[in-house]
Amino acid sequence: MKKLLAAVCAAGIALAAVGPAEAAGGCGRGFHPGPPGICRPNGPPVYAHRGPPRAGYYYRGRGYWNNGRYWQSRYRYRNGWRYR
Repeated sequence: MKKLLAAVCAAGIALAAVGPAEAAGGCGRGFHPGPPGICRPNGPPVYAHRGPPRAGYYYRGRGYWNNGRYWQSRYRYRNGWRYR
C-alpha cells in the first residue's frame, strides 16, 4: 500500500510540475504576435503575383485588371469579356 501511495504522489508531483503550453508567443490558438506585439488572427496564406498586372487576371481583394485599372466583375460579350 505504501508503494502505491508513493507512486500516486510521484505521479501527482510530476503532473503538477508540467505547466501550460505557450501557444505562438502567448497569443493562443489561431493567433500570432504582430510587429508591435499585439495578437493578430491567423489568416489564409497570401500568394503574391510577381511582375506587372496581367489583363483579364483576377486579383483577390482587387478584381480584374484591364485597361490600366481594376474592375470588380466581368461578363461574356460578343466572343470577349466586358468589365464593370
